[in-house]
Amino acid sequence: MGQPGPEYSRRSAQLDVARASDAYLRSGEFSVDEMMQFLSESVDAAIANDFDLLRAAGEMSWDMPWAPGCDDLFLYESALNRVVEQVPAIFMCLYDLKKFGADMLVEVLHTHPKVLLDRTVIDNPYYMDATEYPPAASVAAATRYPLVKVDADGEGGTDNEWSSLTDAELRVASRISGGITNRRIAEDLSVSRHTVDAHLKHIYLKLHIHSRVELTVLALRHRVSTG
Repeated sequence: MGQPGPEYSRRSAQLDVARASDAYLRSGEFSVDEMMQFLSESVDAAIANDFDLLRAAGEMSWDMPWAPGCDDLFLYESALNRVVEQVPAIFMCLYDLKKFGADMLVEVLHTHPKVLLDRTVIDNPYYMDATEYPPAASVAAATRYPLVKVDADGEGGTDNEWSSLTDAELRVASRISGGITNRRIAEDLSVSRHTVDAHLKHIYLKLHIHSRVELTVLALRHRVSTG
């Protein structure tokens, strides 16, 4: 029996590729209800074709620069988390770290319970349930997020700013991005809690940031191992 040809996957319903205009933007703008219907139809089709599991990946660059209806994007992400718990499916949202701004990636971290980084799936320490975190209000504050990794003033952790971190600060940053508390970091590094607090303060000042989530985003961008 010969090897399957290049069209085998599509003929056997194992692979389906949809453009953003046929999925996320079917009506010309993003709609949570329409996208949930699209995913529901995809799950039903997989089950009808005797597949035990639907695996789907969504490349999120269609959201640039701020597609119509995207105010509801993170409401969709929260709804998607609930759907995954009820159907035989695995969904993955793909965000290009070089394209999306820090504000956007902070929102992404809040709404995704797991993160795939360098082929490793990790529990996201910054994930917040929809009951704890109002995505729509937060997105409104981040409207028109920057499409490059730094703004005109150089804020947001440029390469030069990141390289200014000392070895000790990088060790702290790595552990912070892994969701480890300052107390635990102090124990791991055999230093005082005050020393860790001081390092974190200096990191914030050097990178022009104000939170652990922002630091995690920058650590991901600079491919720092977490934990």
